Amino acid sequence: MPSWSPLLTWVPPCGDLDERKHPSLQLRELWKDDAWQRLWAALDTAFGGFPSGVRTWPLVLRGGADLVAARGHQNWMICAPLPA
Repeated sequence: MPSWSPLLTWVPPCGDLDERKHPSLQLRELWKDDAWQRLWAALDTAFGGFPSGVRTWPLVLRGGADLVAARGHQNWMICAPLPA
């Protein structure tokens, strides 16, 4: 059975470096939850949900696409972010 991992990366609205200087766990969870909602919406728009007959492991990771690729996930296809 084929498999794939749809990936959405996120960065805090104020920027990653600024947020790390003044961290807020509540805001981080809010932003992460928002990223998951955007990923689900993208999958619903593109496929009407998870494609049947395909194992799917969705991922939401903090960091820009360049940071995710630098972490060793070079086999993933990373697309431009969806408009909010």
